Amino acid sequence: TQFQDEGRGIKPSARIKLNDGSYKVFFNASDYARMENDEEKNFFKFLSGHEAENSFTKSIEEKVNFAKQNLAASFYVFPQSGKWEPCDQAQFST
Repeated sequence: TQFQDEGRGIKPSARIKLNDGSYKVFFNASDYARMENDEEKNFFKFLSGHEAENSFTKSIEEKVNFAKQNLAASFYVFPQSGKWEPCDQAQFST
């Protein structure tokens, strides 16, 4: 399968064929200004560290923040070691 370079920075050297026959494609997300499609431009701009500007990137941002909150809630700093370690939420419920 050949990828078409549609102004998105896809080059033959930027794809790697995997053993299962699929390809891994690498994009330069910081080159979002060259993209003609606004949805793609906003997505890659978001990946480059800019604020979410549309419903799709805002949805991604919300899901990432939710995951971060849940991850933080499932760890506890133990005073003895000073390290973050997994904990059972049930042990902290009243």
